[in-house]
Amino acid sequence: MMKTAILVVAIVACNAQDIVNQVTCTNGQEPTDGDLLLDKAMKKYFMSERFKDISIADFNYTVRVAMWNYLVEFYNVTISGLSAVERLGSNYIEAEENKAMRIRVALKLEGLNISIAARTKRFLGYTYMEADVRAPVITLVAEIQEANNTLMLQRLEMNNTKELQIQFRFLSPILRILNSVKTFQRYINKKVNERLEDQLFFAVDDAVQALARGHTNKSKTPPWF
Repeated sequence: MMKTAILVVAIVACNAQDIVNQVTCTNGQEPTDGDLLLDKAMKKYFMSERFKDISIADFNYTVRVAMWNYLVEFYNVTISGLSAVERLGSNYIEAEENKAMRIRVALKLEGLNISIAARTKRFLGYTYMEADVRAPVITLVAEIQEANNTLMLQRLEMNNTKELQIQFRFLSPILRILNSVKTFQRYINKKVNERLEDQLFFAVDDAVQALARGHTNKSKTPPWF
């Protein structure tokens, strides 16, 4: 569940190049109103069919419980609600010849839903699980700056993560009794909220570095000129 929630922001960062390609360079000037081309491109991008319902490829994730590690296989992961994204304050790409590039993205995600199916292997087969994650309102601010021809994540703030609502369900008959234990559900929410912000930073940073590698491998002239 943790890795899946993080992937939402990683998707945004990894696809930033698609947004950039639709925008004219700001020539180093910060925006003066909310209707700049970048804002329009972002709105168009997130309102497209691509973001109505997103499926994430299957992946494995090791979860540590007490002294044991469990390999959990995640599949049928879908994300909905990204089309309701809103801009917060200034969103800009500042690019000027012989100067470092600066990017600022500030977004509000409202009504984000993540549906997950998972399983973990045991002695006589698999234990199957499902989880629904709902984020009523999450705000995200990311600032990226170029240093030594590499894009670096300088600032990342994510607010209202404590409002994440996670409903976790065991499908295996012997464990279904845990589904109605409220303390169990509260424990899951607590652990997710404790780790989300730290892991989010590293996940987005990895996505930014992937974007930077693609940028470095291309011409030194930015593709939006």
